[in-house]
Formats: sequence, C-alpha cells, structure tokens
Amino acid sequence: MNFDGDGLSLILKYPPLIDVAKERLFQDQKWGTGRDFPDGVGDEEYCRLEQKYKLFNETNFRWHQINWAGIFLEEVYEAMAVQTDLHPDQLEKELIQVCAVAVNWIEAIRRRKVCHISTSQEEKT
Repeated sequence: MNFDGDGLSLILKYPPLIDVAKERLFQDQKWGTGRDFPDGVGDEEYCRLEQKYKLFNETNFRWHQINWAGIFLEEVYEAMAVQTDLHPDQLEKELIQVCAVAVNWIEAIRRRKVCHISTSQEEKT
C-alpha cells in the first residue's frame, strides 16, 4: 500500500499517532534525546516465543478466537528474535510492524468506547 499524502494527512487519518508523538516528546523530556542503548535482541528464548505466538495465533484464527494481545505479542517476539548481525535492517521493519499493530489495537479500543457510549445513550432515551 502506498501513501501519497503528507505527514499531517497521515496523522489525521490515524489519531493514535498524535498520542504516540506526545509520548515520544515526554520520553525525550524525561530521559533526554540521543539515547543509544544496545538492542538486546536475538536470544534463543525470543525465537521460541516467536514460534509459540505464531502457532497460538494460527490456531486461534482457525477457531475464530484471534485477539489483539496474541497478535501484538507475535509481532513483539518477531522483532525480539531478529539476529541483527545477520539481518541488520530486519529489526527496524519488525518494530514498525509492532507499532502498526499497537496503533490498530488502540483504534479498536477507541471504537469500542464509541460504541459503548452510543449504546449507553440509546438506553437512556
């Protein structure tokens, strides 16, 4: 999928990105900018958990029981399992997928809130 608009259009299309930007500003204020910690990825345990959550989600999808937590954890462990010495660009791609799932999940939570508010208001009338 290509996006031909500008950054503002993208943020307006996905409102949780505004909240993510605010949180990043808060983190910079709290911890400072330019932090360069080691990645800490590629551990065998992360690879095991990546496979566990892939299977978990495949099974839950087949049984119509897929959930956001499982999807999110699969993406997190995919990122954590990356061997950066073998695939230096892969970690960034995986982390973007983690962020995309997190934004999607936030949107789903907000949709439920709107539906709940609408239903509550209808019940009062």
